[in-house]
Amino acid sequence: MQVPNDKILNPGDILIESLTIQSAAGATLDVKGQFVSINIYEDIFANGVSGFLVLVDSLNLLRYLQITGRETLKVTFITPGDIPTMDEYIDREFYIYKVTTDLKMAGGGKKLVRLEFVSKPVYENTKQRMSRSFKNMPYSEMVTTIMKDTFGVEVNACPTLGRRNIIVPNWNPMYTISWLTKRSAAEYSPEMCDYVFYENLEGVYQFLPLSLLKSKTPSVKYHHTPTARDPETGGIFMKKEFYNILSYTVNSRGDKMREIASGVYSNNAVALDILGKRANMEIYAYFSQRKRIPTISEHPLVPILSDDLSLNIGAYQKFFPKHSFRYDGIEDNDELELISTRRQSQMNAFRTHSMTIDVNGDSRRRAGEIVKIDIPSVENPKNKDDWFDPFLSGKYMITSILHEIGDGSYTMKMEVMKDGYDEKLSDQQSFEDT
Repeated sequence: MQVPNDKILNPGDILIESLTIQSAAGATLDVKGQFVSINIYEDIFANGVSGFLVLVDSLNLLRYLQITGRETLKVTFITPGDIPTMDEYIDREFYIYKVTTDLKMAGGGKKLVRLEFVSKPVYENTKQRMSRSFKNMPYSEMVTTIMKDTFGVEVNACPTLGRRNIIVPNWNPMYTISWLTKRSAAEYSPEMCDYVFYENLEGVYQFLPLSLLKSKTPSVKYHHTPTARDPETGGIFMKKEFYNILSYTVNSRGDKMREIASGVYSNNAVALDILGKRANMEIYAYFSQRKRIPTISEHPLVPILSDDLSLNIGAYQKFFPKHSFRYDGIEDNDELELISTRRQSQMNAFRTHSMTIDVNGDSRRRAGEIVKIDIPSVENPKNKDDWFDPFLSGKYMITSILHEIGDGSYTMKMEVMKDGYDEKLSDQQSFEDT
Protein backbone atom coordinates (compact mmCIF):
# COMPACT_ATOMS: atom_id res chain seq x y z
CA MET A 1 0.00 0.00 0.00
CA GLN A 2 1.04 3.58 -0.60
CA VAL A 3 1.41 5.93 2.32
CA PRO A 4 -1.46 8.46 2.05
CA ASN A 5 -0.70 12.09 1.31
CA ASP A 6 -0.36 14.30 4.37
CA LYS A 7 -2.50 16.98 2.71
CA ILE A 8 -5.86 17.05 0.95
CA LEU A 9 -5.23 18.63 -2.44
CA ASN A 10 -8.93 19.12 -3.17
CA PRO A 11 -12.11 18.45 -1.17
CA GLY A 12 -13.44 15.07 -2.25
CA ASP A 13 -10.02 13.53 -2.97
CA ILE A 14 -9.92 9.73 -2.84
CA LEU A 15 -7.07 7.21 -2.96
CA ILE A 16 -8.18 3.83 -4.31
CA GLU A 17 -5.44 1.36 -3.52
CA SER A 18 -7.01 -1.70 -5.14
CA LEU A 19 -10.19 -2.82 -6.89
CA THR A 20 -10.25 -6.46 -7.93
CA ILE A 21 -12.82 -9.08 -8.93
CA GLN A 22 -12.29 -12.78 -8.28
CA SER A 23 -14.44 -15.18 -10.27
CA ALA A 24 -16.12 -18.24 -8.77
CA ALA A 25 -13.47 -20.33 -10.56
CA GLY A 26 -10.63 -18.44 -8.86
CA ALA A 27 -9.43 -16.06 -11.60
CA THR A 28 -8.56 -12.56 -10.34
CA LEU A 29 -8.61 -9.31 -12.34
CA ASP A 30 -7.72 -5.74 -11.37
CA VAL A 31 -10.54 -3.54 -12.75
CA LYS A 32 -9.23 -0.10 -11.73
CA GLY A 33 -8.64 0.65 -15.40
CA GLN A 34 -12.28 -0.10 -16.30
CA PHE A 35 -13.86 1.42 -13.21
CA VAL A 36 -16.34 4.33 -13.60
CA SER A 37 -17.83 4.52 -10.11
CA ILE A 38 -18.52 2.53 -6.99
CA ASN A 39 -21.29 3.29 -4.52
CA ILE A 40 -21.24 1.78 -1.01
CA TYR A 41 -24.22 2.12 1.29
CA GLU A 42 -24.33 1.70 5.08
CA ASP A 43 -27.49 2.16 7.15
CA ILE A 44 -28.25 1.62 10.84
CA PHE A 45 -31.64 0.20 9.85
CA ALA A 46 -30.11 -2.39 7.46
CA ASN A 47 -28.46 -5.71 8.32
CA GLY A 48 -25.44 -5.21 6.10
CA VAL A 49 -23.45 -2.99 3.75
CA SER A 50 -24.44 -3.03 0.07
CA GLY A 51 -23.63 -1.19 -3.14
CA PHE A 52 -22.87 -1.38 -6.84
CA LEU A 53 -19.86 -1.05 -9.14
CA VAL A 54 -20.04 0.42 -12.67
CA LEU A 55 -17.39 -0.61 -15.23
CA VAL A 56 -16.67 0.27 -18.83
CA ASP A 57 -16.36 -3.09 -20.55
CA SER A 58 -14.60 -3.18 -23.90
CA LEU A 59 -12.98 -6.57 -23.34
CA ASN A 60 -16.14 -8.64 -22.76
CA LEU A 61 -15.28 -9.22 -19.12
CA LEU A 62 -18.63 -10.80 -18.47
CA ARG A 63 -17.67 -13.66 -20.78
CA TYR A 64 -13.96 -14.14 -20.15
CA LEU A 65 -14.09 -13.68 -16.36
CA GLN A 66 -17.40 -15.58 -16.36
CA ILE A 67 -19.19 -12.99 -14.22
CA THR A 68 -22.60 -14.42 -13.40
CA GLY A 69 -23.31 -13.19 -9.87
CA ARG A 70 -21.04 -15.52 -7.85
CA GLU A 71 -17.92 -13.34 -7.68
CA THR A 72 -15.95 -11.64 -4.93
CA LEU A 73 -15.14 -7.90 -5.03
CA LYS A 74 -12.22 -6.57 -3.03
CA VAL A 75 -11.84 -2.81 -2.57
CA THR A 76 -9.30 -0.78 -0.58
CA PHE A 77 -9.50 3.02 -0.32
CA ILE A 78 -8.85 5.96 1.97
CA THR A 79 -9.37 9.71 2.18
CA PRO A 80 -5.87 11.21 1.82
CA GLY A 81 -4.56 13.66 4.39
CA ASP A 82 -4.68 13.82 8.18
CA ILE A 83 -4.92 10.04 8.51
CA PRO A 84 -1.59 8.92 9.97
CA THR A 85 -1.92 5.12 10.14
CA MET A 86 -2.34 2.38 7.56
CA ASP A 87 -4.98 0.79 9.83
CA GLU A 88 -7.51 3.40 8.74
CA TYR A 89 -7.70 2.15 5.17
CA ILE A 90 -11.15 0.80 4.28
CA ASP A 91 -10.32 -2.74 3.19
CA ARG A 92 -13.47 -4.74 2.37
CA GLU A 93 -14.52 -7.88 0.59
CA PHE A 94 -18.03 -8.15 -0.85
CA TYR A 95 -20.05 -10.75 -2.74
CA ILE A 96 -21.32 -9.80 -6.20
CA TYR A 97 -24.83 -11.23 -6.53
CA LYS A 98 -26.34 -9.45 -9.55
CA VAL A 99 -25.06 -8.45 -13.00
CA THR A 100 -26.71 -5.84 -15.21
CA THR A 101 -25.62 -4.47 -18.58
CA ASP A 102 -26.82 -0.90 -18.24
CA LEU A 103 -25.94 0.87 -21.47
CA LYS A 104 -24.37 0.18 -24.84
CA MET A 105 -22.02 3.10 -25.55
CA ALA A 106 -21.87 4.77 -28.95
CA GLY A 107 -18.76 4.48 -31.08
CA GLY A 108 -17.22 1.07 -30.69
CA GLY A 109 -17.81 -2.04 -28.69
CA LYS A 110 -17.91 -0.51 -25.22
CA LYS A 111 -20.72 -0.95 -22.76
CA LEU A 112 -21.41 -0.04 -19.14
CA VAL A 113 -21.79 -2.95 -16.75
CA ARG A 114 -23.30 -2.65 -13.29
CA LEU A 115 -22.40 -5.22 -10.62
CA GLU A 116 -24.41 -5.19 -7.40
CA PHE A 117 -22.85 -6.50 -4.18
CA VAL A 118 -23.48 -7.10 -0.47
CA SER A 119 -21.37 -8.02 2.53
CA LYS A 120 -20.69 -11.72 3.06
CA PRO A 121 -23.11 -12.38 6.00
CA VAL A 122 -26.03 -10.87 4.06
CA TYR A 123 -25.23 -13.09 1.08
CA GLU A 124 -24.81 -16.21 3.22
CA ASN A 125 -28.02 -15.43 5.11
CA THR A 126 -30.08 -16.30 2.03
CA LYS A 127 -28.78 -19.88 2.22
CA GLN A 128 -29.51 -20.47 5.91
CA ARG A 129 -32.49 -21.55 8.01
CA MET A 130 -32.54 -22.04 11.79
CA SER A 131 -34.60 -24.36 13.98
CA ARG A 132 -33.22 -24.30 17.50
CA SER A 133 -34.05 -23.23 21.03
CA PHE A 134 -32.30 -20.80 23.34
CA LYS A 135 -32.86 -21.23 27.07
CA ASN A 136 -32.08 -18.89 29.95
CA MET A 137 -30.02 -16.45 27.85
CA PRO A 138 -30.13 -12.66 27.33
CA TYR A 139 -31.19 -11.67 23.83
CA SER A 140 -27.78 -10.05 23.31
CA GLU A 141 -26.09 -13.40 23.94
CA MET A 142 -28.44 -15.09 21.49
CA VAL A 143 -27.47 -12.55 18.82
CA THR A 144 -23.73 -13.07 19.34
CA THR A 145 -24.21 -16.84 19.31
CA ILE A 146 -26.21 -16.78 16.07
CA MET A 147 -23.68 -14.57 14.26
CA LYS A 148 -20.70 -16.57 15.52
CA ASP A 149 -22.14 -20.02 14.83
CA THR A 150 -23.70 -19.15 11.46
CA PHE A 151 -21.29 -16.64 9.89
CA GLY A 152 -18.19 -16.72 12.10
CA VAL A 153 -18.66 -13.00 12.81
CA GLU A 154 -18.18 -11.20 16.13
CA VAL A 155 -20.79 -8.64 17.23
CA ASN A 156 -20.35 -5.58 19.42
CA ALA A 157 -23.44 -6.27 21.56
CA CYS A 158 -24.82 -4.13 24.37
CA PRO A 159 -26.14 -6.50 27.12
CA THR A 160 -29.91 -6.85 27.22
CA LEU A 161 -32.24 -7.10 30.19
CA GLY A 162 -33.26 -10.48 31.60
CA ARG A 163 -32.70 -14.09 30.66
CA ARG A 164 -35.18 -15.34 28.08
CA ASN A 165 -36.38 -18.54 26.44
CA ILE A 166 -37.26 -18.77 22.74
CA ILE A 167 -37.71 -21.33 19.98
CA VAL A 168 -36.69 -20.32 16.45
CA PRO A 169 -39.10 -21.96 13.96
CA ASN A 170 -37.08 -22.35 10.73
CA TRP A 171 -36.24 -18.67 10.24
CA ASN A 172 -33.31 -16.99 8.48
CA PRO A 173 -30.60 -16.02 10.99
CA MET A 174 -30.90 -12.28 10.34
CA TYR A 175 -34.70 -12.40 10.46
CA THR A 176 -34.30 -14.02 13.88
CA ILE A 177 -31.97 -11.23 15.00
CA SER A 178 -34.41 -8.57 13.76
CA TRP A 179 -37.14 -10.34 15.77
CA LEU A 180 -34.92 -10.24 18.87
CA THR A 181 -34.07 -6.57 18.28
CA LYS A 182 -37.72 -5.57 18.63
CA ARG A 183 -37.91 -7.31 22.02
CA SER A 184 -34.71 -6.01 23.60
CA ALA A 185 -34.17 -3.56 26.45
CA ALA A 186 -30.77 -2.50 27.81
CA GLU A 187 -29.62 -4.29 30.95
CA TYR A 188 -28.21 -1.21 32.67
CA SER A 189 -31.11 1.04 31.60
CA PRO A 190 -34.37 -0.86 30.88
CA GLU A 191 -36.00 2.30 29.48
CA MET A 192 -33.68 1.99 26.43
CA CYS A 193 -35.73 -0.19 24.07
CA ASP A 194 -34.59 1.23 20.73
CA TYR A 195 -32.15 -1.54 19.73
CA VAL A 196 -30.79 -1.73 16.18
CA PHE A 197 -28.62 -4.31 14.43
CA TYR A 198 -26.37 -3.12 11.62
CA GLU A 199 -22.97 -3.30 9.95
CA ASN A 200 -20.76 -0.25 9.45
CA LEU A 201 -18.34 0.50 6.63
CA GLU A 202 -15.47 -1.24 8.44
CA GLY A 203 -17.44 -4.48 8.61
CA VAL A 204 -18.13 -4.24 12.36
CA TYR A 205 -21.57 -5.49 13.44
CA GLN A 206 -23.38 -3.57 16.17
CA PHE A 207 -26.31 -4.68 18.35
CA LEU A 208 -27.16 -1.78 20.63
CA PRO A 209 -29.81 0.83 21.50
CA LEU A 210 -29.94 4.11 19.60
CA SER A 211 -30.13 5.82 22.99
CA LEU A 212 -26.58 4.69 23.68
CA LEU A 213 -25.38 6.28 20.43
CA LYS A 214 -27.32 9.47 21.20
CA SER A 215 -25.21 10.11 24.31
CA LYS A 216 -21.97 10.38 22.33
CA THR A 217 -20.13 13.66 21.68
CA PRO A 218 -20.33 15.04 18.11
CA SER A 219 -17.34 13.89 16.05
CA VAL A 220 -17.31 16.77 13.54
CA LYS A 221 -19.28 19.88 12.59
CA TYR A 222 -20.72 20.43 9.12
CA HIS A 223 -21.80 23.87 7.92
CA HIS A 224 -23.64 25.23 4.90
CA THR A 225 -21.77 28.37 3.90
CA PRO A 226 -20.30 29.87 0.70
CA THR A 227 -16.98 28.43 -0.44
CA ALA A 228 -14.21 29.86 1.75
CA ARG A 229 -11.31 31.38 -0.22
CA ASP A 230 -8.13 33.20 0.68
CA PRO A 231 -8.76 36.86 -0.26
CA GLU A 232 -5.14 37.27 -1.41
CA THR A 233 -4.52 34.09 -3.41
CA GLY A 234 -8.07 33.04 -4.21
CA GLY A 235 -7.25 29.52 -3.03
CA ILE A 236 -9.82 27.41 -1.17
CA PHE A 237 -9.41 26.98 2.59
CA MET A 238 -9.30 23.18 2.51
CA LYS A 239 -10.13 22.49 6.16
CA LYS A 240 -13.22 24.67 6.06
CA GLU A 241 -14.39 23.49 2.66
CA PHE A 242 -13.87 19.82 3.56
CA TYR A 243 -16.78 20.03 6.05
CA ASN A 244 -18.96 22.31 3.94
CA ILE A 245 -22.45 21.04 3.07
CA LEU A 246 -22.69 21.12 -0.72
CA SER A 247 -26.49 20.86 -0.68
CA TYR A 248 -29.21 19.66 1.67
CA THR A 249 -32.81 18.50 1.59
CA VAL A 250 -35.17 18.61 4.56
CA ASN A 251 -37.06 15.31 4.53
CA SER A 252 -39.17 15.91 7.63
CA ARG A 253 -39.66 18.68 10.16
CA GLY A 254 -42.51 17.08 12.02
CA ASP A 255 -45.74 15.41 10.97
CA LYS A 256 -48.06 15.50 13.95
CA MET A 257 -50.72 13.25 12.45
CA ARG A 258 -48.14 10.57 11.71
CA GLU A 259 -46.50 11.02 15.10
CA ILE A 260 -49.82 10.65 16.94
CA ALA A 261 -50.91 7.64 14.86
CA SER A 262 -47.54 5.89 15.32
CA GLY A 263 -47.64 6.21 19.11
CA VAL A 264 -44.88 8.76 19.67
CA TYR A 265 -46.72 10.63 22.43
CA SER A 266 -48.83 7.84 23.90
CA ASN A 267 -49.69 4.26 23.13
CA ASN A 268 -50.69 1.08 24.86
CA ALA A 269 -50.13 -2.65 24.55
CA VAL A 270 -52.40 -5.41 25.83
CA ALA A 271 -51.04 -8.87 26.66
CA LEU A 272 -53.74 -11.54 26.50
CA ASP A 273 -53.09 -14.76 28.42
CA ILE A 274 -55.24 -17.15 26.42
CA LEU A 275 -55.38 -20.03 28.90
CA GLY A 276 -55.40 -17.93 32.05
CA LYS A 277 -58.06 -15.64 30.59
CA ARG A 278 -56.24 -12.56 31.85
CA ALA A 279 -55.34 -9.28 30.17
CA ASN A 280 -52.58 -6.89 31.18
CA MET A 281 -52.29 -3.37 29.69
CA GLU A 282 -49.11 -1.29 29.58
CA ILE A 283 -49.46 2.46 28.91
CA TYR A 284 -46.75 4.76 27.57
CA ALA A 285 -46.68 8.54 28.08
CA TYR A 286 -44.08 10.65 26.26
CA PHE A 287 -43.04 13.08 28.99
CA SER A 288 -42.85 10.52 31.80
CA GLN A 289 -40.36 8.43 29.80
CA ARG A 290 -38.35 10.91 27.66
CA LYS A 291 -36.32 12.29 30.56
CA ARG A 292 -35.20 8.78 31.54
CA ILE A 293 -33.15 8.10 28.39
CA PRO A 294 -30.47 10.03 26.47
CA THR A 295 -31.74 12.23 23.65
CA ILE A 296 -29.98 13.98 20.80
CA SER A 297 -31.91 17.23 21.19
CA GLU A 298 -32.31 19.01 24.50
CA HIS A 299 -35.95 20.03 24.09
CA PRO A 300 -39.01 17.82 23.41
CA LEU A 301 -41.25 17.70 20.35
CA VAL A 302 -44.10 19.55 22.10
CA PRO A 303 -44.08 22.11 24.97
CA ILE A 304 -44.72 20.51 28.36
CA LEU A 305 -47.33 22.96 29.63
CA SER A 306 -49.41 22.98 26.45
CA ASP A 307 -49.09 19.25 25.77
CA ASP A 308 -52.42 17.88 24.52
CA LEU A 309 -51.07 14.67 22.94
CA SER A 310 -49.73 12.45 25.75
CA LEU A 311 -53.16 11.54 27.09
CA ASN A 312 -54.41 9.94 23.86
CA ILE A 313 -53.42 6.40 24.86
CA GLY A 314 -55.82 4.86 22.34
CA ALA A 315 -54.10 6.50 19.36
CA TYR A 316 -51.93 3.40 18.92
CA GLN A 317 -52.57 -0.04 20.37
CA LYS A 318 -51.01 -3.48 20.05
CA PHE A 319 -52.25 -6.88 21.21
CA PHE A 320 -49.91 -9.71 22.21
CA PRO A 321 -51.09 -13.25 22.95
CA LYS A 322 -49.32 -14.92 25.87
CA HIS A 323 -49.43 -18.61 26.67
CA SER A 324 -46.88 -19.59 29.30
CA PHE A 325 -45.37 -23.10 29.12
CA ARG A 326 -46.78 -23.66 25.63
CA TYR A 327 -43.45 -25.13 24.49
CA ASP A 328 -42.34 -28.08 26.64
CA GLY A 329 -42.44 -26.17 29.90
CA ILE A 330 -40.77 -22.98 28.60
CA GLU A 331 -42.21 -19.91 30.29
CA ASP A 332 -43.33 -16.93 28.20
CA ASN A 333 -41.33 -14.26 30.05
CA ASP A 334 -40.31 -11.71 27.40
CA GLU A 335 -42.32 -8.75 28.85
CA LEU A 336 -43.01 -7.68 25.29
CA GLU A 337 -46.03 -5.56 26.16
CA LEU A 338 -43.81 -3.29 28.30
CA ILE A 339 -40.85 -3.10 25.92
CA SER A 340 -42.98 -2.61 22.80
CA THR A 341 -44.70 0.55 24.10
CA ARG A 342 -41.36 2.22 24.80
CA ARG A 343 -39.84 1.09 21.52
CA GLN A 344 -42.87 2.27 19.56
CA SER A 345 -42.40 5.83 20.79
CA GLN A 346 -38.61 5.94 20.80
CA MET A 347 -38.12 4.64 17.26
CA ASN A 348 -40.79 6.89 15.75
CA ALA A 349 -39.77 10.01 17.70
CA PHE A 350 -36.29 9.56 16.26
CA ARG A 351 -37.66 9.88 12.70
CA THR A 352 -39.49 13.18 13.24
CA HIS A 353 -36.62 15.41 12.04
CA SER A 354 -34.64 14.22 9.05
CA MET A 355 -32.30 15.78 6.49
CA THR A 356 -30.18 14.52 3.63
CA ILE A 357 -26.89 16.39 3.22
CA ASP A 358 -24.36 16.12 0.39
CA VAL A 359 -20.78 16.57 1.58
CA ASN A 360 -17.24 15.87 0.44
CA GLY A 361 -16.16 12.27 0.97
CA ASP A 362 -14.53 11.26 4.25
CA SER A 363 -13.79 7.58 4.84
CA ARG A 364 -13.68 8.20 8.61
CA ARG A 365 -17.42 8.87 8.92
CA ARG A 366 -19.69 6.06 10.09
CA ALA A 367 -23.41 5.48 10.35
CA GLY A 368 -24.35 5.89 14.01
CA GLU A 369 -22.06 8.89 14.65
CA ILE A 370 -23.30 12.13 16.16
CA VAL A 371 -22.44 15.26 14.16
CA LYS A 372 -23.12 18.96 14.60
CA ILE A 373 -24.80 20.77 11.69
CA ASP A 374 -25.12 24.52 11.12
CA ILE A 375 -27.72 25.67 8.58
CA PRO A 376 -27.94 29.45 7.93
CA SER A 377 -31.20 31.23 8.66
CA VAL A 378 -33.09 32.76 5.73
CA GLU A 379 -33.65 35.98 7.72
CA ASN A 380 -31.18 38.84 7.99
CA PRO A 381 -29.32 38.14 11.24
CA LYS A 382 -29.75 40.74 14.00
CA ASN A 383 -26.76 39.35 15.88
CA LYS A 384 -24.46 36.34 15.82
CA ASP A 385 -27.05 34.18 17.62
CA ASP A 386 -29.50 34.64 14.72
CA TRP A 387 -27.04 33.53 12.04
CA PHE A 388 -28.12 29.87 12.06
CA ASP A 389 -31.62 28.40 11.93
CA PRO A 390 -32.20 27.01 15.46
CA PHE A 391 -34.70 24.37 14.27
CA LEU A 392 -32.59 22.96 11.42
CA SER A 393 -29.22 23.38 13.11
CA GLY A 394 -27.97 21.32 16.03
CA LYS A 395 -26.89 17.79 16.81
CA TYR A 396 -27.92 14.92 14.53
CA MET A 397 -27.17 11.23 14.21
CA ILE A 398 -25.94 9.87 10.89
CA THR A 399 -28.40 7.10 10.07
CA SER A 400 -27.10 6.22 6.60
CA ILE A 401 -24.23 7.10 4.27
CA LEU A 402 -24.03 6.58 0.53
CA HIS A 403 -20.33 6.70 -0.37
CA GLU A 404 -20.20 7.81 -4.03
CA ILE A 405 -16.69 7.18 -5.37
CA GLY A 406 -15.69 8.06 -8.90
CA ASP A 407 -12.37 8.20 -10.72
CA GLY A 408 -10.63 10.79 -8.54
CA SER A 409 -13.77 12.07 -6.81
CA TYR A 410 -15.52 11.14 -3.58
CA THR A 411 -18.76 12.56 -2.17
CA MET A 412 -21.19 11.32 0.46
CA LYS A 413 -24.94 11.55 0.73
CA MET A 414 -25.77 11.30 4.42
CA GLU A 415 -29.19 11.00 6.03
CA VAL A 416 -29.21 12.54 9.50
CA MET A 417 -31.96 12.50 12.14
CA LYS A 418 -32.74 13.97 15.53
CA ASP A 419 -35.52 13.54 18.09
CA GLY A 420 -36.46 17.06 19.20
CA TYR A 421 -35.44 20.70 19.10
CA ASP A 422 -32.31 22.59 20.10
CA GLU A 423 -34.42 25.65 20.88
CA LYS A 424 -37.26 25.37 23.40
CA LEU A 425 -40.79 25.70 22.03
CA SER A 426 -42.90 28.36 23.75
CA ASP A 427 -46.03 27.43 25.70
CA GLN A 428 -47.50 30.81 24.83
CA GLN A 429 -46.53 33.11 22.01
CA SER A 430 -47.64 36.42 20.54
CA PHE A 431 -46.30 38.89 18.00
CA GLU A 432 -46.28 42.49 19.20
CA ASP A 433 -46.37 45.47 16.87
CA THR A 434 -42.95 46.96 16.39
